[in-house]
Amino acid sequence: MIDHVDTDIDAALAAEEDADALVDADGYKVRTSPRAEIEYRVMSVLDAVENGTELELLFALRTQIAKQLSNGVSPRDLASLSRRLIELGKDIEAAEEAEIEEGGGVDDEPDEDLDGDDL
Repeated sequence: MIDHVDTDIDAALAAEEDADALVDADGYKVRTSPRAEIEYRVMSVLDAVENGTELELLFALRTQIAKQLSNGVSPRDLASLSRRLIELGKDIEAAEEAEIEEGGGVDDEPDEDLDGDDL
């Protein structure tokens, strides 16, 4: 079972690293979140803390933990890092939903006004 998880993590990391990405003015790769189609910059954890958004920090932490798991960790650390990876996924999903609600997501068009005939 652990080998299957490692393979999935390796595949996800390889896809993320190989994906064609735009580069912003500061030299950071810009990717689009697969769930919410929100653009984010690919940053190290330190860069995300100093210069990134909350979502960019969550992605950086997730990538860092996934790399640690992929490279192998002690059995003592495996459970806590795996649990944190799952929590980060949930945190990312919540941050993406908040971003969409604030108008930063895919649906940036204003809602149409309804008139009395539409009801």
